[in-house]
Amino acid sequence: MSRFRIVSLLAASSLMAFTGCSTTGSGEPQTEVQVVNNLGSADGNVYSESDESRIADVLEDAGALADSGDYEAALILIKKGLKEFPNSKALENMRKKYRKQIRASTEVTESENVSDMDAKPASSVPASVDVHQPFYGIWVIGTKDYTEANNKAQEVRNNGFDGQVYVTTDWSNLNSERWFVVTAGSYPNEESAKEKLPNVQALYKDAYVKYSGSWKGY
Repeated sequence: MSRFRIVSLLAASSLMAFTGCSTTGSGEPQTEVQVVNNLGSADGNVYSESDESRIADVLEDAGALADSGDYEAALILIKKGLKEFPNSKALENMRKKYRKQIRASTEVTESENVSDMDAKPASSVPASVDVHQPFYGIWVIGTKDYTEANNKAQEVRNNGFDGQVYVTTDWSNLNSERWFVVTAGSYPNEESAKEKLPNVQALYKDAYVKYSGSWKGY
């Protein structure tokens, strides 16, 4: 190989290092994002830009819930994301973080929660069902903003109802477009939901009863 050829190859290698690029096995230039993805993937899978964008959305949504103190809901979102993107180190790190935070919070408040439950009248305890079981909800608000939905759910809880945030695309009978919706209680049948509806409408006049349909989430 000529001296000129060797110098040219060295110069090209230096340029790729400076610009954050390497090459693939086929000789095609590889961006810095692709290099990071290759190094960060447990089994060699590479996430596309759209996948990375989706992961970022999950992290942002979960972060908004965590910022409001709802670490359990944040953890649920992260677990959903990991089912779709099991090799995401960012999602796995946040899963560990939120689990640690939940454990710490439980240890601090455990005795307080027990005394509060003993003091609360049974009639004021809101109805609820398994998180993946179909239910009838008394729907209060729908929004595209996680923080707004979570704040409204907290307000509903402060008013004595079981305020919860759901993602519409996780349920077969809710909106096929992604919305964050708040319900004042999750009820096993329509009759029990309608029985509570007037109490909810006294504070949220537009509240209504609707069936969730079956769970189809991650």
